[in-house]
Amino acid sequence: MTDNVNHPAHYEAGPFECVELTRLYPFMGGNAIKYVYRHRLKGREVEDLRKALWYLDHAEPDELRPSYTRRNVRAFGAVTPLLMSSMEVEPGCEGAATDMVVDGLLGLALPDNGATHLLRVLEHADWQGMAPFWKGMWELARGHDSGLTRARRAVSRRINLIESDYSDDELRLLDGWSAPPAAMWRLKARGMEL
Repeated sequence: MTDNVNHPAHYEAGPFECVELTRLYPFMGGNAIKYVYRHRLKGREVEDLRKALWYLDHAEPDELRPSYTRRNVRAFGAVTPLLMSSMEVEPGCEGAATDMVVDGLLGLALPDNGATHLLRVLEHADWQGMAPFWKGMWELARGHDSGLTRARRAVSRRINLIESDYSDDELRLLDGWSAPPAAMWRLKARGMEL
């Protein structure tokens, strides 16, 4: 018997449970990820992708990045000592200097809090046929705003392809991913140039 409250099947079907990734994000980013993660599993592909696209379109890039707190930065271990070792600090001011370094790190793309690893797992697994989306979210997590463009484009393109009359293998080919040779032949027979 499935537990649709604590462990819904549409969130557990992937390489890991969806909440393991979404809990690392603010509301907007977590929702965009959630809808892409499950879009093929609930039977409402286009609706879920349109919801994900809504969050991508209405969020600031920082709302689509993993959440980092002062505690996260201190937990990264060697980051602060490494930076501190290259700084000249007056004796007795080490604590204030550490706080300045940590505060400065909060504005940068920070080391992994687990999100970038999970996004890479999804990208390499081509989870839900959305590797470009996962790569875009990974780029955002690493501080590159261009990842938002990649993520939006991946979701928009997937919506357009789902609404077309192509098979999954043909969609994968059109989306730039490998598929069985028969899919390429069918597309060429329809007059598509790849």
